[in-house]
Amino acid sequence: HTCAKAVATGTTSILASVVFPEGKNEETLSLLNTIDKRVGVKGIGAVVEGIHAEGPLICDFGGLPRNSSEIGATEFGNLLDAMPGLKVMTVSPHVASKTNYQVIKMLHDRGVVPSLGHDRQADEQEIVDALSVSKTQPCHITHLYNVSKFHHRNPGLVNFGLLDSYPSLSKYDDVVAPTVELIGDMIHVHPLAVKLVLSSRSWDQIAFVTDCVAHRSQAHRTITYDGRQIKVDKENNVVKSCDDDTLVGSCCTMLDIFNSLINVLNVPVGKAFMMLSENPARFAKLNNVGTIEVGKDANLVMFDHNYNLMKTFVDGRMAFRTSLCRKKSVVSTESFDESFNM
Repeated sequence: HTCAKAVATGTTSILASVVFPEGKNEETLSLLNTIDKRVGVKGIGAVVEGIHAEGPLICDFGGLPRNSSEIGATEFGNLLDAMPGLKVMTVSPHVASKTNYQVIKMLHDRGVVPSLGHDRQADEQEIVDALSVSKTQPCHITHLYNVSKFHHRNPGLVNFGLLDSYPSLSKYDDVVAPTVELIGDMIHVHPLAVKLVLSSRSWDQIAFVTDCVAHRSQAHRTITYDGRQIKVDKENNVVKSCDDDTLVGSCCTMLDIFNSLINVLNVPVGKAFMMLSENPARFAKLNNVGTIEVGKDANLVMFDHNYNLMKTFVDGRMAFRTSLCRKKSVVSTESFDESFNM
C-alpha cells in the first residue's frame, strides 16, 4: 500500500524503517522476513531498496517504542543475519562504547552504514571514537537535531554534524566527518536550524528524509502504534503521542520537502534534487538509483514549469500520472532539463 501511494508524491525508492519493540522479537523477525521478500521487487509502485534499522542499540528513544539495548556480539551478529537487506542501522555512540565499538566495526565489515543517533548521553570522546572506527567509510547521523544534543562546552552529535572538518587538535586526527540527514517537514526542525546546516555543511553531505509514519488523511483518528495511541496533527503535518504530545513522526512527503527547499529556503532546484535523491542513494550505498545515468534504474519524476509533479516513472514504466496530464499533452522539456542538470 505504501509503495503504491508513494509514487503519487514523486518517491521511487524506499528504505523500510524497522524498530525493535521490547518483548516482540517474534513479531519483529516475521516483519523482517516479510520486508526481505519485498526488497528489489518492481511493478507495484516505489521499490523497497532495503532496510533502515532504527535500533535496537539506542539509548534515547524519542518517539520510538522502548527496547533493550543489552545485546552481545553473537546475538547482534544473528540479528544482522536476519536482515540481509539491511543498508543503514542507527546506533547510539554511548551504547556502542560498551562494546568497544565492535558493533560499528561489524556494520562496516558487512557494508552496512552505521548511522549515529538517538543519543543525548554520548560525550565527546564516545562520539570521536565512533567516528574514528573507519577512515575509509564515513558514518551517517540519523535525523540531525532530533533526539540528539548540541552544547557549546560539552559537544554532542549535533556539534559534529554541523561541520565538514574539525579543529586542528590531535584528538580529531582520525575523525571522519559524518554525512547527515534532516527531517524536512519544517516542524521537527525549524527552518532557521535547517538553514544553519545548509550554510555550514557541503550540500553533497546532506540528505532529507520524511520520517513519515501516517497519512494526513488520517487526521482526527487515533492510531495504535506498538500498543500506544498516536494521532495525526493535520495542521502541522506531524504525528504525536496521545499521552504527552511527543513527536512520533510526520505526514510529509518528499514532494513537500522539495517545495519547502525551493520556496522557503531558496535552494536551487538542482541542489534540492541532489539532497533528495542523489545523496540519500549514495549515503545508503544504493548504486542502482539516485541519478540519471546509463546502467541505473530508469526512475524519473517529471514536473511542469511550476514544479508541479506530472508523472512518476519507476524502472522505465509510468507508475503515476496526475490528472493535469489529461489537460496538457506535453510537459515542459525546459523544466525537465533544468531540474535534472545538477
